[in-house]
Amino acid sequence: MTVKTKEELQFSEFYQKYMKSKYRIYIKDGSCVVMPDSKCYSKKMDELIKKEFGANIFERTKEEAKELYYKTD
Repeated sequence: MTVKTKEELQFSEFYQKYMKSKYRIYIKDGSCVVMPDSKCYSKKMDELIKKEFGANIFERTKEEAKELYYKTD
């Protein structure tokens, strides 16, 4: 198990808010919820998000958020 630093936790919170406000994607830490068709909810949502926004959505948006988060004025 990896323990996150205070800065990593703060960025993670910022990133979750960024994804919610810009892309309407809600990121939550959680377990897999099985749907009636026996697919994992998290996995299915990941597929749908990537279909809508592109396969690299999470890598791309993490870089966007880092630029905003670490921006120095």
